[in-house]
Amino acid sequence: MTDIAAWQAQADDATQALLKLTERPEVISLAGGLPASEAFPTNAVAEAFETAIRENPSASLQYGPSQGLHDLREAVAQRYRDAGAPSVTAENILITTGSQQGLLLLGMALLNRGDRVALDEPTFMGGFDAWRPMYPDFTGLAWDGDSPSIEAGDRAAADRPPKFAYLLPNFRNPTGETMGAARRRNLIALARRLGMLLLEDNPYGALRYDGTEPPSLLSLDAQNGAAPYDGHVAALGTVSKTLAPALRIGWIVAPARLIKALVLAKQSADLCTASINQLAALHLMRSGAEARSIETARALYRDRRDALLAALDEMAPPGARWTRPEGGMFVWLTLPPGLDCLDLFDRAAANGVGFVPGTAFYARRTGGQGRGCIRLNFTNGDPATLREGVRRMALAMQDLAAAA
Repeated sequence: MTDIAAWQAQADDATQALLKLTERPEVISLAGGLPASEAFPTNAVAEAFETAIRENPSASLQYGPSQGLHDLREAVAQRYRDAGAPSVTAENILITTGSQQGLLLLGMALLNRGDRVALDEPTFMGGFDAWRPMYPDFTGLAWDGDSPSIEAGDRAAADRPPKFAYLLPNFRNPTGETMGAARRRNLIALARRLGMLLLEDNPYGALRYDGTEPPSLLSLDAQNGAAPYDGHVAALGTVSKTLAPALRIGWIVAPARLIKALVLAKQSADLCTASINQLAALHLMRSGAEARSIETARALYRDRRDALLAALDEMAPPGARWTRPEGGMFVWLTLPPGLDCLDLFDRAAANGVGFVPGTAFYARRTGGQGRGCIRLNFTNGDPATLREGVRRMALAMQDLAAAA
């Protein structure tokens, strides 16, 4: 069986197990990465689509440019300029059908069989899953304090540097951790030294509940260059967590030299992102509805994060430890020594609670990485449900430890 076939079989088994579990109405799911439906700005979204049709009847329903509508690209570019990247222009922006498509298009434009991709693991499974059909070689990003290096060593990296390194600096999926400013600066230095692209994925950045946001990788690289930006970072963003996933509006901010290749990949994928969705998203941004939606979500999710952490503080068994994220959607829990997340998955399912095993967040799933960890979501359940889910999970841990 080929490596990709083995991965597919393993991924299919894990996905089917999760789907079967969450189909049971009595099961509390701490597994998904879903925003809370009660946070959706339903009336504002309805008004935005009505406005798009009324004010732009032809453009709303017609094909649009593959790179995306100019006004939306300019609005996105302005966000990055306001955040400290003055060289970003609308020419640096490609509108995508959700940020997941952005990952796929970057793989299509950049990767050939055998190319190296560096991952800051554990990481979002949708990234390496999008790139597997190109048959890259995945390697790890290693850290010595704040100093990054490519897992195979700097000398090997200099001979064959990765095409890119994939990172989620803000509230990383799955751990919820935020990368410090020193690490970010050192990553920029590494990328410049190796001639390597950094992919900065930031779907959760607006969902900050505590602390101060460090500068983005893009802003660190784009502060002094000429416009349009042509540096070492490609950034991905989305409105899925700030407005609604069903809008399917995301974007890539990419160096000028890369945009043309990405547009060609976009044309082969779906020609263009739906014009009416782009116009509706633009209206929601300009009208202030997105900003109000973000504030609603922050308040709701802060309470839910605190409820999950309080339940873990009270009920998690000795030896367990977990992250305390400043934002985002996830907590990463390290199990007590000797417990295996795959065994716990079955035991927890019998107790009526689900989570994502830590093994899902590593590209090379044959080395046992992540077997002692699980990811918990706190955004898609009310505080009482989260507390009950933790109680059931803690009992499963205790039962598994007793049976060992």
